[in-house]
Amino acid sequence: MTASPRISAPLYRPPTRPTLQVLFLPLQDEDVLVPREVYFYKRRAHWAALIPVSAEALSILVLALVVATGSVPAGNAAMVVALALAGLSVWRMIRSRDWSWIDYAWLAVVGLVLLSAGVGVRTLAVLAMMWALVRLSVEAARWWFYEVRYVTNRRIIEINGLLGRRISSMPLRQVTDITLRRGMGGEMLGYGELRIESAGQDQALGTIPYLVDDEKFHDVLVHLSAREVDTA
Repeated sequence: MTASPRISAPLYRPPTRPTLQVLFLPLQDEDVLVPREVYFYKRRAHWAALIPVSAEALSILVLALVVATGSVPAGNAAMVVALALAGLSVWRMIRSRDWSWIDYAWLAVVGLVLLSAGVGVRTLAVLAMMWALVRLSVEAARWWFYEVRYVTNRRIIEINGLLGRRISSMPLRQVTDITLRRGMGGEMLGYGELRIESAGQDQALGTIPYLVDDEKFHDVLVHLSAREVDTA
């Protein structure tokens, strides 16, 4: 396999951007790569990564619209099914989060404050709709500008630089097993999921979902991992 690196970091220069720029500007290659590190793969996640959060936003909009209008269409089987699916989606969203008693307490306080201020149920429904749209917009911006996956000559890297910095990486020499999986959705839309087993117990990167060009990611990773083993 022949692959040509696109960028190198001969010298490391710490970012000198102002604090607000550091919070909002996406991380650049020089912020991630170390000296003499080059990358062979650099992609954002597949757009299908936005499907779950889009479905949750749509579900919240549907339920909030019903609450705001105060009417549920009777005798419409399709609408009943849509409402049931929307409710199930919102319930799964709530269940998937690691809620603590503090989260519930804050929600209760906010709800009591709004209700005591004379905010009606319809207004709360409108606020829920606005929150769903803002959440979807933030996740879309995070996906488009801030989340990037790398495979370099040294590491597998996943970065996120929105309102802070998160750089998760795994040295290639620690990779012991690689599994590439494509489900029905991946086959239809063109993305894959990679499971990585490492020699260490604590894994910063165990599963990388929604991979664009997943076969290329897999081939580059296998090639570089084999080279690391041969030169070890």
